[in-house]
Amino acid sequence: MMVDKATTQIQHDCGIRVLVFIKLIESYIKYSLDNSILVRLRFVV
Repeated sequence: MMVDKATTQIQHDCGIRVLVFIKLIESYIKYSLDNSILVRLRFVV
């Protein structure tokens, strides 16, 4: 019983870490895209 609970807790923690990691990557990509667009606009202007 305790082993099952510990396993599900570990899987839960891993799931949260994966979600946070995906969010970080998404925000990083969005940030990079925004920066590249700003740089292009700066070059155009």
